[in-house]
Amino acid sequence: MNKAVELQRERIRSMETELTGYRKNIVSEQQRNEQLTMLHNKLLMDMSNVKRNVQNSVQKREQLKSEYSKYAKILQESEAQLGKTTTERNVKMNQNTNIRAQIEKEARELKKIQEQNVRVPPKRNNDGQVSSVQ
Repeated sequence: MNKAVELQRERIRSMETELTGYRKNIVSEQQRNEQLTMLHNKLLMDMSNVKRNVQNSVQKREQLKSEYSKYAKILQESEAQLGKTTTERNVKMNQNTNIRAQIEKEARELKKIQEQNVRVPPKRNNDGQVSSVQ
């Protein structure tokens, strides 16, 4: 009977050792599960942040596209107005140049006429007096 009791004790010790091993494995797996759960939750938060950032970026991009379109239109209008203004300026400068040339021409003609009047002695009538009619 002693042998049977000894065998039974040996089995009990073996089972206790096995149970201790299982308990350690369970604790280890629980710790691992907690780590994986924390990592999973962190990844979920990161994913949520990334989604929010992507959504904000899309909204910002749309806003920037709208602003770009507005400024591109303003630039196009400004360039068109600049072209018109440049054309008008050139026309006015040409008119100014033509008027100056005309003024200079008339000034030369006036000077020429004045020089001719100075050179031509006054006409005298038979009495020796200066005639009022030239």
